[in-house]
Amino acid sequence: MYDKTNNITLITSGVGSRKEDNIVITRVANDGSVSFDLISLNNKTLDGLGKLEDYDLK
Repeated sequence: MYDKTNNITLITSGVGSRKEDNIVITRVANDGSVSFDLISLNNKTLDGLGKLEDYDLK
């Protein structure tokens, strides 16, 4: 789940023996910009779930 409102970003990740199990790596650059890497734990490729922003609540 991903949701951004003003300067607040809400994210969730899940692990529970499902094919969508994942972790989220949060990177904060020196300029203050923030990026997220959604890492799949059960797919053949680490980026098999796409981008975290694809899971927006809107």
